[in-house]
Amino acid sequence: MEHREEFFSIYAVSQRLNINYRIAFQEIKKLVEEKALTLEKLGNSNQCTFNYVFIEKVLTVEQQKKENLLKERNLKVLDTRLQEIKNPFYIALVFGSYAAGKQTKQSDIDLCIVTDHEDIRKKAGQIIRTLALPIHYLDFSTQEFISMLKTTEENVGKEIMKKNILLQGVEDFYRMVSYAR
Repeated sequence: MEHREEFFSIYAVSQRLNINYRIAFQEIKKLVEEKALTLEKLGNSNQCTFNYVFIEKVLTVEQQKKENLLKERNLKVLDTRLQEIKNPFYIALVFGSYAAGKQTKQSDIDLCIVTDHEDIRKKAGQIIRTLALPIHYLDFSTQEFISMLKTTEENVGKEIMKKNILLQGVEDFYRMVSYAR
């Protein structure tokens, strides 16, 4: 799920995952049936691409990505503090170098909150200001984020969509991106 915006042949998937082509084909067919992937015949190859559909397998992968991220002490502190927001109607995600796994000691934490509730924005801002961490914080309404995804120009919303690790609101994120496409 790292290259969600790209097309891949089944052969490329089997090579990348170092598995037999037949096994890759069978697993991809299952994901097509679950509507998580779209399969398109291009020339002699079948090209698959990721659909932003929320299914159990997606949740499992997103949870694994989050668990790996939270091994980083500062991110664990941030996530713990964000859980103080007692409202289920927001998306919190990390993007940038931490999401790409290319952070250095000098990297800041790129954090994005998507919500339509002003009280959540205020609470998130308060939490971030109390942390002694280098955080680059962005917040958007749902409509603002969807507008960024729908435009043809490159922007931070598209960057966030391509490479992120979700801390909160996994299902809502997938629903929002699916709506924008």
